[in-house]
Amino acid sequence: MKLRDYQRKLVEEITAEGSGSVLCIAPTGAGKTVIMADLARSEPSTIVVCPWRTLVDQTVAALRSHGVECSPLMAGRDGGDGVKVASLETAARRDLPRFARVLLDECHRADTPARIALVDQLRAPGGQVVGMTGTAWNERGPLSGYDSIVIGPSPAELIDRGLLRRPRYTSGGAADMFARIGPAAQAVIYCDSVAESRALAASNPQIAHIAGSTPGAERLRLMEAFRAGEIRAFSNCAVLTEGFDASIDGVALRPGGMNLRLFVQAVGRGIRPGAGDCWVSDPGGLVRLYGCPTRLPWPLWSPFTGADRPRELVACRECREIITNLNDHACEVTPAEPQIRRVALECGLGSEWEARAWHDFAGLPWEAGRERVRLEIEASGAGPAEIAARLRRVGL
Repeated sequence: MKLRDYQRKLVEEITAEGSGSVLCIAPTGAGKTVIMADLARSEPSTIVVCPWRTLVDQTVAALRSHGVECSPLMAGRDGGDGVKVASLETAARRDLPRFARVLLDECHRADTPARIALVDQLRAPGGQVVGMTGTAWNERGPLSGYDSIVIGPSPAELIDRGLLRRPRYTSGGAADMFARIGPAAQAVIYCDSVAESRALAASNPQIAHIAGSTPGAERLRLMEAFRAGEIRAFSNCAVLTEGFDASIDGVALRPGGMNLRLFVQAVGRGIRPGAGDCWVSDPGGLVRLYGCPTRLPWPLWSPFTGADRPRELVACRECREIITNLNDHACEVTPAEPQIRRVALECGLGSEWEARAWHDFAGLPWEAGRERVRLEIEASGAGPAEIAARLRRVGL
């Protein structure tokens, strides 16, 4: 198994830390499983700890696919050679031996004093605990308690290198997202409730429902069917935000909203390596509230609040795409003048004005459009020098 340059660098940095605890932050799709596989291969006395039992079989299958000999620690299925894989629940119940290396997957799920103590008990004297996450905070704040931290490249860097897909957003619902990705593409739908998810799957044979209570073996079977193209979409309620590593073309976010961590994790399902861009249905306006997950300050230590939130984005009123990158937007219904669109974001004028700008003066003569922009900036309270600077910045 050949690691990418940044994966090799992270493995080397983790190994160089020696004993103690290391927090490894790498974005969704960066290959944390590949990194764990390489770390496990170099240390036979390793246990991988998953946040839930339902992820144990999936983790075992993933590690084996990368050439790691491993076996699960679960009721009725103990035994086997090589690296051990267990859930936090199993690790808490069992009297397990100590290991030279403890790999804690989705470690933001184990950031309570009791769980931290439990994981530390699994480490042999002189051993190492490695926490892996793409979102280094949870409801209690930024993760803490690690001796050192290693940080991988940002999502934006990996997108620029062509290693992750670019997300594009629409304010329309799941049906709009499916229309954009095409009939053969696959997606994940996040519902506001388990009942809604179950009902959605019952109404469409191409959609399968996954819940937290779905047995590990059944979950693994559904994942294999999804990868084989037998299932077009999964519906769930905040379950497939972690531990789901299939390549998909679309993500439908919950209309009722999500917190920033779940939002980042959900969009992260879609930016995993694949062909073309990933379309994200965002009827709840999360990208307007939080900003683009792939462009937020890296690493993500905590949710944004108040003045830290990005400037509000707006949706094209004709095609409903939420404009996060002007170069990506090509509305076939009402083409807009690129310079005017750029003014909308870079001048920081209100979203109501931005929506008018794209469509109301796309057809204005250039000088008339420039004068209207100047008047709008002046009305915002800017002085002559600031008006001139802002007009120059956008090429007007």
